[in-house]
Amino acid sequence: MLKRYFLLTLLICLIITCFSGTYSLVLAGEVCDLVDTPTPRIVEQSGYNVNFRFYNFEGSRGENNSGLLVGLFFGVLEHMNLGVNLDTENLIGNNSMKLRRPRLFVKFHIFGGSEHLPAIGVGYDDQGYGEYRDRKYEHREKGFFIVLSKENFFPGLEASAGINGYDFEQFRVRGFIGIFSRLGESVIPMLEFDNLGGGSQNRINMGIRYFITPSLNIELDGKDVADKFDRIFRIGYMSSF
Repeated sequence: MLKRYFLLTLLICLIITCFSGTYSLVLAGEVCDLVDTPTPRIVEQSGYNVNFRFYNFEGSRGENNSGLLVGLFFGVLEHMNLGVNLDTENLIGNNSMKLRRPRLFVKFHIFGGSEHLPAIGVGYDDQGYGEYRDRKYEHREKGFFIVLSKENFFPGLEASAGINGYDFEQFRVRGFIGIFSRLGESVIPMLEFDNLGGGSQNRINMGIRYFITPSLNIELDGKDVADKFDRIFRIGYMSSF
C-alpha cells in the first residue's frame, strides 16, 4: 500500500512536469525558501514548484535513516501559494518503509518591498524534519510564521529574518535568519540560522542551489553543520500551467 501511494505521487509529479506550459523567467529568480526556512517570495499565479528532498540522518539509537520528502506548491492566487508535503522514510534500503501523513503549506506575499522597506510574507508550514517519534518530528515544523527580506550591504546579497510559532498544546516561539546571494544567473549559496531561542537546539544550515535550466535546479545542503551535519540533496522544478 505504501509503495502504491509513493509511486502515485511520483507519477503525478512527472505528469505535471511533462504537460507544463510556458515558463516565466521571472520565476527562476525567485528564492521561495532556503534549506529549512522560508522567504517572503512565492510562486507566481498559475505557477507551481515540485520539490524532491532526499535526506539522511542518524536516529536516536544510532541507526542510519534516509528518505524522500516530496513537496507540491501552487500559485493559486496572485499573492497566495498553497501546497502539500509527503514524507516517505526508509525509501531506499531494507528497512520498513514508512509513509507519513500529508502536511499542509500556505504562504501569503503581503508586501513586495521597496528601496527602504523589506518584503513581507506570512504563512503556515506543518512539515517537520528529522526523526519522527510520538507523532512529532525531531526538528519541529515552522507552524505559523512571518518573514521579512531585503537586499543588504552588497548588490545581490539578501537577508531574511522571521519568527514562527508551533505546538498548539504548548505554544513555542522561535526565530530564524537566512542569508543568500546570486552568483551570476545560475548559482545561489545559502546560509541560515534556524530555531533561534531553542537553546541547544539552535541549528546552522548551509547549502548551494544550481539552476541547470531556468526551470530545473539541484541543491546540496548540510543541515545542523555544527553538530550532526545531516546531508540533503534536492531537485526542484518550477513552471506554470
